[in-house]
Amino acid sequence: MPAEIEVMMRKLFPHHCEILGPDESLQTVSQRDITGPRVEFENPQLPAYVALEFALGTGFSTNPEFLWAREILNDLSLPSEPRMQALRSQALYTRETRRSPRSHRGH
Repeated sequence: MPAEIEVMMRKLFPHHCEILGPDESLQTVSQRDITGPRVEFENPQLPAYVALEFALGTGFSTNPEFLWAREILNDLSLPSEPRMQALRSQALYTRETRRSPRSHRGH
């Protein structure tokens, strides 16, 4: 499965993959085998988790800038799929507010 996920990430995040290079891109994908079980994600959520690693940066889950991610990941009272949905929703919100010039001016 890592090869399939890597191909998907190269299609979705070509610039990020180019910056990382082939070895680090594959390493990021392979980390899912370590990270997924640690945060109790089921297999269907693992590709989405890897996509977040590419979209927000490798290691986003431990980045102090994304404390919300750690909170969601550590909330094991929620099943795997709802936690992934919460992560994706917050990630989209975070990316959009960073892009929007209005969000920085308080409008």
